[in-house]
Amino acid sequence: MFRFLHRSSRLEVSSRVSFPIFLLLQAVLLTSAPSPVAAAKPVPGGPPGGAGWRIDPRVETSPATLPGIRGAGPRQVGAFVEPSGSASLFVTGEVVLRTESKTELAGFLQKYAGKVVSDSRVPMKLEDGAPLGNIDLPSWYLVAVDLSTSPLDDLSVNLATHVRLDGGLVLDSEASARTLALLLREEGELDVFPNDLFLPDASLEHPDGAGGFIDAAEFFWMEEDSDPLTPGDQGLSTGVVHAWEYLFYHGLPPVGGGIWDPPKVAIVDQGFALDPNTGEPQLGNLDYLNSPLAPVQYDLVDYDGSAGGMAPGDSPWHGQAMFGVAAAYPRNTYGTAGVGGNLARPMLLYTDLSVASMTAAIGAAAFHGADVINMSFGRECGSLCQFWWDEHFFFDTVKAAQNTWGSLLVASAGNGDDVDGYDLDGMTYLPCELAEVVCVGAVDPNGDARQYSNFNGGVDIWAPDGIRTTVTPPSSMNPVGINQLAMTNGTSPASAFVSGAGVLLRALDPSLKAAQVRSILAATANPSTDPKVTPGIIDVYRAVRAVRANQPPVATILQPADGASVSYLNMSPFVVDVADPEVDALGLSFRGLGGIVEIRSDLNGILCVIDDSSVGSLCSPTYISTGTHQITARAVDPHGEVGTHTITLEVVNRPPQANIVFPTDGSTFYDGQLATFWGEVIDVDGN
Repeated sequence: MFRFLHRSSRLEVSSRVSFPIFLLLQAVLLTSAPSPVAAAKPVPGGPPGGAGWRIDPRVETSPATLPGIRGAGPRQVGAFVEPSGSASLFVTGEVVLRTESKTELAGFLQKYAGKVVSDSRVPMKLEDGAPLGNIDLPSWYLVAVDLSTSPLDDLSVNLATHVRLDGGLVLDSEASARTLALLLREEGELDVFPNDLFLPDASLEHPDGAGGFIDAAEFFWMEEDSDPLTPGDQGLSTGVVHAWEYLFYHGLPPVGGGIWDPPKVAIVDQGFALDPNTGEPQLGNLDYLNSPLAPVQYDLVDYDGSAGGMAPGDSPWHGQAMFGVAAAYPRNTYGTAGVGGNLARPMLLYTDLSVASMTAAIGAAAFHGADVINMSFGRECGSLCQFWWDEHFFFDTVKAAQNTWGSLLVASAGNGDDVDGYDLDGMTYLPCELAEVVCVGAVDPNGDARQYSNFNGGVDIWAPDGIRTTVTPPSSMNPVGINQLAMTNGTSPASAFVSGAGVLLRALDPSLKAAQVRSILAATANPSTDPKVTPGIIDVYRAVRAVRANQPPVATILQPADGASVSYLNMSPFVVDVADPEVDALGLSFRGLGGIVEIRSDLNGILCVIDDSSVGSLCSPTYISTGTHQITARAVDPHGEVGTHTITLEVVNRPPQANIVFPTDGSTFYDGQLATFWGEVIDVDGN
């Protein structure tokens, strides 16, 4: 569980009221009229009110409506504004009933003239061949009610009985008040919850326009420093590209095909640039095609098999951006590269951002085998929210997704206002602070916390934002150049970044538990000089190495033999054999993947190097001194593991042999006779 902490008020009562807002999608907007919270009493003859609550129509919501489910009419969004300034958005005239009893459900529907809109017990078939057995998820119903059946006469007493508020509650409309009255009336009798809204926290690759292509490996959020095995000392050192190479080195994805079920990363969001009818990528977007299989997708508003469609509000392509950060197909001369590389199969779930829709999406994703579920959304949870949350059906589903189905859940830590982020030790932010969720804060290119990123509390790891994501409408007008790649900021892309990394970790070990992933990320994190950034910044490369160790190569000097005596001028080349467990399993070349072999003498240092430019496995030193040498072959694999083999070698310089060829031994010469001498010298160590 998590702690329920009440955030100290950030509300200044003056001629204008500034409530906390999310970076791109505003949660509650008040007009420039006098503050509804500051006003003491309702105007006689005005909107209804009562002890501890009142209605002020100047409270506006964004979005004002949600699309209708299965093609029905729009649904009205309402708001509760607490004295502290904490605001909750929810769908008026809708509640969620959690029950296993058909009799209890029937009684509730009769009492409030209700109609079941969605039923968590009915599994969604997201793709052909998906299993549809016992879903084993919490049972709940989204019910549309007739608000005329919910009077307001008991709201004041029930509000005072169940919720502690230091001041009056402001609602935007009578529909909101009647919805709240129903919820509080049934407290203690039924498990009934508001249908709250979560909101987005923010909102060789693409042609560069000059005849070449943008290199995603050079983006600050992808690159590695010069010493990848040491906590980052140059930039962020996230090591994403190096992590891809490490997985390839371990046979993922399989070289030459074979059976391969890529890990699924579910993007629970809205706003995917896919055709709303067919689900095909818009703009000819090749970044979606990052596995042999098409993306899994579903629309939890229209309840059909396409997640396509622009989202309402200020972040129309939020889901598209998060998909690009987590799972865009790399090295395809199009778009950008997602952290999950070519190992992630996207699962795209279009929601209306209501808690019922989000819960259904998470349950469906887990049930259909999502290895990672990205939740780049969140909400501050004030007193009313906390009143319901302890036994919330959303929490039940999150626990089932992790504990029953094994999904890794990742969420954004949330963005504060435009000035600074909130200290989560003083507030509750959901779903980030749930015990089952990996909570992600955002850092800048220098490794400092972004000014707007929430911090402390349950933040488990930090990741970069300011990321160029995949091509997003209307970029198709001129599909070249860096500016065609949409920039996405905030803790939302930071969450998607970690979700992509989660794909890589689970590709190496699908059995990893969420707690193990959290532990690995913390243990391998790069430090920051910013005290907010604890435990540190994600290092994807060191994280994947912590999941599966790299086995050292085995080097064997085949020639010369151990203990041999050789001439310093006429020695044969060194011949070295290298066996590397990972490379041998791939059936590829050790040197072709970047492995090198150094031949070193304890007397003369490095004698020669065998690398990818060498011919064969021969190494001919240009010089070696006489004496007794310890010769070591040092094989270094592409990821720094070392294997050595040492032999003793005697290098000799034997004396030359001198012979008089003419005259021959015993020859006779006379006085005055000219004698010509011929001789030869043979150096057995020369030519």
